[in-house]
Amino acid sequence: MECSNWLNIIGLLLNIIGFIFILINGLPTKYIDPRYKRARPYSVFEERNMSTEIHHNHRDRKNNRIKYWAWLGIVLNIIGLSLQVLANCL
Repeated sequence: MECSNWLNIIGLLLNIIGFIFILINGLPTKYIDPRYKRARPYSVFEERNMSTEIHHNHRDRKNNRIKYWAWLGIVLNIIGLSLQVLANCL
């Protein structure tokens, strides 16, 4: 096989893997479960609810993981597309 064929195949595989990462993980969200949402904002003198703090920490960790995989998927798609364009130029 020629080099351009291999670049096309590798680029297509990177695109597929990148889209699967984005499809599985989706995009991060700022959604707060209504069970944990407060009716009014915190005042300076009020302590934060421990369950709300745990929920925010869990949401932040999950969002960081989703951001990582989403960005990895986008980067793989860009690299795959670049390889396919390069293969067509050769």
